[in-house]
Amino acid sequence: MNERRTQTHIEETSSTDVHSTYIDAEQWSYEEVGLSLTLITTAVNTYFRYKKNVFTILPFHVIVLSYPIGKFLAFVLPKKQFKLCFGYSFSLNPGQFTMKEHGLTVLMATSIYSSFALNSIDSQRIFYNRSVNPIAAIIFIVSIQLICLSIPGIMRRFLVWPSAMMWPAKFPYIILLRTLHEKSTKIILDLHDFVLSQLTGANGFAIGTLDFDWYTLTSFLNSPIIVPKWCQINMFIGFVLSVGIVAPIVYYSNLWYTKILPISYLEFFNLNGNLYDINQIIDAQGRFNVTAYEMYNRVYGSPHLSIAAIVAFALSFAIVSSLIVHTGLYHGRDIIKQFRTSLSNRDNDIHCTHRRLSVSVSKFL
Repeated sequence: MNERRTQTHIEETSSTDVHSTYIDAEQWSYEEVGLSLTLITTAVNTYFRYKKNVFTILPFHVIVLSYPIGKFLAFVLPKKQFKLCFGYSFSLNPGQFTMKEHGLTVLMATSIYSSFALNSIDSQRIFYNRSVNPIAAIIFIVSIQLICLSIPGIMRRFLVWPSAMMWPAKFPYIILLRTLHEKSTKIILDLHDFVLSQLTGANGFAIGTLDFDWYTLTSFLNSPIIVPKWCQINMFIGFVLSVGIVAPIVYYSNLWYTKILPISYLEFFNLNGNLYDINQIIDAQGRFNVTAYEMYNRVYGSPHLSIAAIVAFALSFAIVSSLIVHTGLYHGRDIIKQFRTSLSNRDNDIHCTHRRLSVSVSKFL
């Protein structure tokens, strides 16, 4: 009887109409907005990464900025159909600026903030006085970006298709998109409460800065609401073990001469506490000079790291091996199962049922 009920439930769910106004919304043709915002955000973020006072255009800024632009274009552009050869036609204004198209615009504009490949090029010029050929630099940056952008597409079988693959860090963006496109009169706080603004504002009394001032809360580790409880506990235990127990023991025992160095500094030091001069151990071509290294160490001592740098590097190396072991133990069976599946063969997964309505991009691209 239970098996019959389960089978009936699956058949009813499979035949359910999964069409949605968000999924089936007409493709918006204002790609110029997304391309323009992509160029603006990338240029601004790249420019300010070299400034002391860093300014970054975040996804929230793009969402708020692109909304009035899309609404304005949907209002002013003509809706007339222009006919082309072979029966094709197009319109500058195919319809309303929907939440789906708003999300696509934000994805385009926030897919690239600033290339990390610039760090390598900057290091060559600043620390080694070597100029990089502009064409080679462009090819290097574009290659790195294409590789990084292609990996999610190749791994979509594991990172996108399963309905369990939710990314909590993106929930605030989804909420903001729905807030802008859906009509509701409900609010959480009284925005006109002047006393509340004085008590909790960053420029007010900031009472209870540990948990009331949202800007202070999210300055370093983003929103704690979107992080699962088990992850927060794991981070807290790891922090206590590494920073509260291991680091003090190593520091006060003077292991690796850590006691004579600053506690928290991510640079190399000599045993006299000064910064280690990397330029003294490389030649004019930027290559490592063993003879100069040995002579420099005889005078100033070998390079040493602070305790914070030692712990940070040790944990960084440990993450790689632990990630592989953890993934194999906890998700090995799911990964093998995903190798054998497709969007058309996912049992009754409602997420794949929706995704099957759209045409997938070729893995080759």
